[in-house]
Amino acid sequence: MSVVHDSETGEMALAFSLTAVKRLANPAAAFEDARTWSRHVGIVGDDVAAIEAFVDRHGLQQDFEQGDRDRWLALAELAEASSAPRKVHVGAGPERRPFAEQAGWEYLIVDDAAAKAGWELTPPDEPADSRDRRDTGMPADEEGPLERLRRLFGG
Repeated sequence: MSVVHDSETGEMALAFSLTAVKRLANPAAAFEDARTWSRHVGIVGDDVAAIEAFVDRHGLQQDFEQGDRDRWLALAELAEASSAPRKVHVGAGPERRPFAEQAGWEYLIVDDAAAKAGWELTPPDEPADSRDRRDTGMPADEEGPLERLRRLFGG
């Protein structure tokens, strides 16, 4: 795990899970806001290709690279690599809290993090995939296999 961009102005390293960041109504605005009080902002998860596609689709800048590590190894290594005194992992639900804490991170559920930061969320009953399809301008029922591949791999 490497830190790609480092700002000494913030007190926190902030790592979203992909599922959590997909709940944000405006991920780019949330990243921009988080940069005002965070040294590092990024996304970690088990599907690196999906993270890269999401980052590209929303014009986000990752402050660290996960490489081929799973999310928990990536978080543990980032905890060591980051100079931020506070490390917070934002996830979609409470079931991941023990793993994040074992890796050296505080854990917040995206609903709580969004409420504290003033970020708008999409409704929890709206699947993230349908919002991603809406972002492409293609109705969900018209997306075929080729469009799904392009969406997933940024083509």
